[in-house]
Amino acid sequence: MQAGDVEAVSHTAAPPCTSPRRAGVKCMAASRSRPLAAQVLFAARPGAAPATAACFRVAEHAVAGPLADGHVRCRTAFLSVDPYLRCRMDAARTVEYTGGYEVGKVMTSSGVGEVVESRHPAYTPGTMVFSHEWPWQHVADLPGKPPADPPAYLKPVLPWVLSQLVDPSPLWRPVVARVAPTLMAATLDPLRYDVKELSPSLVLSVLGMPGITAYTGMMKCADPPPGATVLISGAAGAVGMVAGQLAARHPSRSGMKVVGIAGGAKKCDVLVHKLGFTAAVDYKAALQHGGYDCLAERILEACGGGADVYFDNVGGGMSDTIIQRNMASGGKVVVCGQIANYENENAQTYPDPLTPAAAARVDALALSRVRFNILHYFSYWAGAVADLEALVRSGAVDMPETTVHGLENAGAAFVSMMQGGNVGKMVVQV
Repeated sequence: MQAGDVEAVSHTAAPPCTSPRRAGVKCMAASRSRPLAAQVLFAARPGAAPATAACFRVAEHAVAGPLADGHVRCRTAFLSVDPYLRCRMDAARTVEYTGGYEVGKVMTSSGVGEVVESRHPAYTPGTMVFSHEWPWQHVADLPGKPPADPPAYLKPVLPWVLSQLVDPSPLWRPVVARVAPTLMAATLDPLRYDVKELSPSLVLSVLGMPGITAYTGMMKCADPPPGATVLISGAAGAVGMVAGQLAARHPSRSGMKVVGIAGGAKKCDVLVHKLGFTAAVDYKAALQHGGYDCLAERILEACGGGADVYFDNVGGGMSDTIIQRNMASGGKVVVCGQIANYENENAQTYPDPLTPAAAARVDALALSRVRFNILHYFSYWAGAVADLEALVRSGAVDMPETTVHGLENAGAAFVSMMQGGNVGKMVVQV
């Protein structure tokens, strides 16, 4: 069986079993050939509504039999829940560089776990490994394909090849739609740091894709000059937190004023008193008090004028307001995420078009508004992770985590994250 396949099993009662139970695997009667393990299935599409618990269903599957050559069997340790998973739930709108979810199939996301059995020479039992397409189940059989250094003749064109996964030209779109999910699932990467010193969950946050996104987005794409005022929406999320700390604390940056926008006094307090942000604006309190006019006024007060860089993780009405009322002349808007629009199944473009008033303001202030594409910065990934690890070890960068325990609560964790229930990275400890 491949990872994520579901095998029908009988649920008749079995006599007690005295063998030890591991990682959610149930003992079975001697007449049964395979143990049962829990998994979470994608049960229903949310449509235009926010995702709810009804989108997920906990089930049992028979753990696959003998391992196939080249595969490894892993015990899941942590799963990641991220905003982009919401796009994968829609039938017509998904993420270009990975496939959409099929109703009735097992959920997948980034995950990390321990190899317990291997038929691949590159992996030994006890190795901690990571995959972008980890099935939401206690035990996972995965193809062992560690990343290989590309041939020298491919390196000059690799950034363009990778960019086609996110921004494919019309000619390439049909090809990308077929091969991108396979490419994303093909890498099983051993963790490159000592898990006795740093938690394995960090590969899902600051030492993984959220951290790389924040690093390349802030340090390479936004690239604020010394003394700039940097404004970050979604600042209490995994990407926003790291982006803000890099602007405030990275040795190559000096004199930055870093203002975060987050929902709730608790999150704002973490940004300012624990993570080095200059100031934070509670958008929920502002909107409740006086709508977007109040929000714009509080952002202006926190920034002390217009923002030179706006690192946009939210989109929607908040970003339209900021572009119209909170940007300095010649400023830069980096579109990193658009979580406000992820529940809109009718969205046809990414990012969504600006309102006419915001678009006019872009022209009037000579703003640049760029869509950040992490794959365009592939050549910086390894250096970004190395720099981030050094900053984590030195204490310059921290990553608070909101941890939900139990595989059966993975769906609830995703719903909570989409509603702003996380401070920092939301992970599920299986």
